[in-house]
Amino acid sequence: MATLLIESAILETDWNNLITLRPIPRKLGVLSQTTQSTARFVEFVKKITDSHLGKLSELRVVNTICDSTSKRQTATLALAKKVDCVLVVGGRNSANTHRLAEISTQTGVQTHHIETDKEIDTHWLEGCQRVGITAGASTPDLVIDNVVRRLEKIGKEKRAASVPPSRNEN
Repeated sequence: MATLLIESAILETDWNNLITLRPIPRKLGVLSQTTQSTARFVEFVKKITDSHLGKLSELRVVNTICDSTSKRQTATLALAKKVDCVLVVGGRNSANTHRLAEISTQTGVQTHHIETDKEIDTHWLEGCQRVGITAGASTPDLVIDNVVRRLEKIGKEKRAASVPPSRNEN
């Protein structure tokens, strides 16, 4: 999602809304949402320049994507490629956390967006050797720690259940 400033009017839009914009303004400003993926923002700006540049007298592009957000998104992409399941921890209304879940899902890995450790469904973990955890920037460390502890407990229970009972051979 990008925000366009069109001669004093603010309009939140996507590419499909932009291509139908008539008349095309002489001056156009494009701002990124702070949680937007850099790749998506670059793609959006490229579409504007490819289709509208000759029609504009002025184009201003302002990248407001947070550096920390960008790094977190890159790390989530790398993590998703190394694990069987990703748990994305954070608020359901957090754009940042939602974007992390989206990035992970796009890799094809099983991804679940949770707010707390209590939401973990053990069925998600069946057949998984490695589970990755990522979290939105504003997710409290305590919440993340609780998710880690819950996964460790589930792992211990799973290993204990798979060990056959020992026999006394005397």
